[in-house]
Amino acid sequence: MTGHDDVPELDRRRRRALVAGDVAALRDLLDPACRYVHANGRVQSGADYLDAFEAGVFRYASVETDELTVTELAGATTVLGFRQRSVLYIGGARTDSHASCTAVWSARDGTTRLVAFHATPVT
Repeated sequence: MTGHDDVPELDRRRRRALVAGDVAALRDLLDPACRYVHANGRVQSGADYLDAFEAGVFRYASVETDELTVTELAGATTVLGFRQRSVLYIGGARTDSHASCTAVWSARDGTTRLVAFHATPVT
């Protein structure tokens, strides 16, 4: 998929893949150079994030978003802003997360992928 209009659907796919535990789908959605900043401040490369997800370090029970904003930048880059509520298990312990998020999607070689994700806790 390419084009700004497709990006919200790509992000819906990301959320569905998180809940389904679908590592292959996430690998298709994340750019190899992706930088992932968690709500607790932990920073991971896309590869490290996917490795931890695949190893079961964390798993999502639900991921919901609202307050979506879409900002189209020059070229084929789109920035999404949204609130995300997640229930996830980290090391088996339940964590309820409410964060304000920024996701940057960019097309390279005809494929749009997530290049950066940043979550900040909402208190």
